[in-house]
Amino acid sequence: RVQLLSKSTTAMVKVVQGEYRMVNSTTGLPLGTVKPGQICYLGKEGLTLKVSGLSPEVTAPQKGPILLKATGKDLCVFSFNNVNYRGDLTVYNLEEGLLAVNILPVDEYLYGVVGKEMGTSAPQEALKAQALISRSYVLQKRGTALYADVGTDTRTQVYGGYNAEQVSGFNNIKQAVDSTAGEVICYQGKIIEAVFHSNSGGYTEASENVWSEALPYLRAVPSPEDAYAKRYSYQDANGWPGSSYQWQVTLTRQMLEKCVAD
Repeated sequence: RVQLLSKSTTAMVKVVQGEYRMVNSTTGLPLGTVKPGQICYLGKEGLTLKVSGLSPEVTAPQKGPILLKATGKDLCVFSFNNVNYRGDLTVYNLEEGLLAVNILPVDEYLYGVVGKEMGTSAPQEALKAQALISRSYVLQKRGTALYADVGTDTRTQVYGGYNAEQVSGFNNIKQAVDSTAGEVICYQGKIIEAVFHSNSGGYTEASENVWSEALPYLRAVPSPEDAYAKRYSYQDANGWPGSSYQWQVTLTRQMLEKCVAD
């Protein structure tokens, strides 16, 4: 369950490929069929949702949540906020606004993640390692929150949806995900918290110094390969990726005291 939108008053969805059905999840009643090229709108009106764009039009307000569900056996794709996604979409009407969640199989989710996190030209074994890490990460998160397990940005894992499958080299990503299907990283029979980062500055950190819990598989260890960021052929205006390895920050005494107090 991937959160695509929150705290909005409107949502627009377009079917790109395949056939979908829009359903009121509370009652289980279908509201209508949505075909390729068809655009539907959902608007928050207090405790209810107004649905438009279906044929025939839905005039009655809907409490929701509203589910856009793929009905075909072949590939089904919808567009949301100008990004294409596989799978289904659920829109919840919460007090703070609409919450849109993409629901899809784990490995189809990984098709949109691995290349965004590592690029498509990395060696196949590296891509397979990233697939294992990303699969473990999302499965460990599954069910830990009420509406969504992960988001789309670096706070969880970068997710590009079906758009990420349309780039050059995607076959490398698909091969890595498919060849590791069903594989996860475990410690004492449980899927690990497979957190990862692009650069640790030459040394990783023990988990208890970042979060509250000491995890035996997240220990401080040397990571000398990180220094390659300084030698990388392209350094952007902000110094990335070199600045991801080595950086400095200046704090006043008052700022430091506040950090310690917090």
